[in-house]
Amino acid sequence: MELRPCVRESAAFAELYGRCLHRDAYVDECRARGLSPVGVLGAGVPEELLLAAGLAPVRLYGDRGRALTRTEEILEYCFSPVARGWFEKLTDGTYGRTLDALVLADSEDVVNRLYYYLRELHRTEPDAPVPPLLWLDVLFSRTAASKKWNENAIARFRASLEEFTGRAITDETVREAIGRCNDRRRAVRELDALRKCAAPRLTGTEMQIAVLAGWYTDASRHAELLRLLRRDAERFPEAAGVRTFWCGSDQEDTDVYEKLEAAGALIVGEDHGWSAAAFERDTDETLPVEQALAARVTSGPASAQKGSVRERVDGLLRRVDACEAKRVVFFSYRYEEAASWDYPSQKRALDERGIPSLNLCKMPWPDPAPVEREAETFFRGGGDNA
Repeated sequence: MELRPCVRESAAFAELYGRCLHRDAYVDECRARGLSPVGVLGAGVPEELLLAAGLAPVRLYGDRGRALTRTEEILEYCFSPVARGWFEKLTDGTYGRTLDALVLADSEDVVNRLYYYLRELHRTEPDAPVPPLLWLDVLFSRTAASKKWNENAIARFRASLEEFTGRAITDETVREAIGRCNDRRRAVRELDALRKCAAPRLTGTEMQIAVLAGWYTDASRHAELLRLLRRDAERFPEAAGVRTFWCGSDQEDTDVYEKLEAAGALIVGEDHGWSAAAFERDTDETLPVEQALAARVTSGPASAQKGSVRERVDGLLRRVDACEAKRVVFFSYRYEEAASWDYPSQKRALDERGIPSLNLCKMPWPDPAPVEREAETFFRGGGDNA
């Protein structure tokens, strides 16, 4: 799907798009600003603590088309294909040459397993070009015990960051970072409102580009660019397509979004961790900092890996209602089984509301070719796909 001319004419969008196309340049930009770039895997890593420690969080991503030579030697086949893409860059020297450390949080099974493999590589091959590892063991259930565990885990993680960097992390620096990150979150929501409204001014692809750029942009600059783009977008013509909600696997680029929207969809909402959904909630600036960071982790949305089926059904319906979606696309890559546990109940709930859904499961990566054929039938043909 081609970007619309009106979007291409926006200077703010042009910078955001350029950052998506040239993500690796962010590492050099961080070093020029005196920040130490560290890779991040797992939704539970509090970026505020990293920023307060003088570190620059860099979201890891897989390269479509990269040969998985080292990965094939080490990992068994049942890792999700995107995770295999991360592992290749972590073990072939790509990230070892550019990142000062890798921070992982216990947010999903695949991240846990990668941590154990990488830790073992450090032990058995001390010269392997793998970044040093920093681990954050957080829980994602919503009990009082989990909340207390997470407060203690974040306190330990804060101490490990101080040891790693050799500098104290004060509450004042954490609060300043929380303020900057919350401002960016508000800016994402402000822009996303123009996609979710009755007459959307942005497509899902355009919104996804604006969000993806944030993982490779200083938080304050990202917020500024988003607000400039919002000003421009208010004058964009209404975006066309069937209002569609995306439920499923993280999308590190816009390839699948483009395929769906070329087939007639207009993605007005989603629930994956690389999208606007990751910016829905602020960190509470009135609480002590470790409580605030723990509360954001503990009260987060129920993921396929950590949430109950009932929570996932309720969360999907709530999000579909919020963006007034008329269709839902379920998408999952091969070996991402967790989403399949929720799907039957989620589909049943959508059927009861008369909302058609398309299930794209066990998708290959890097080229999910079946998407185009299935999406064309679903959106152009008007059918329901179980």
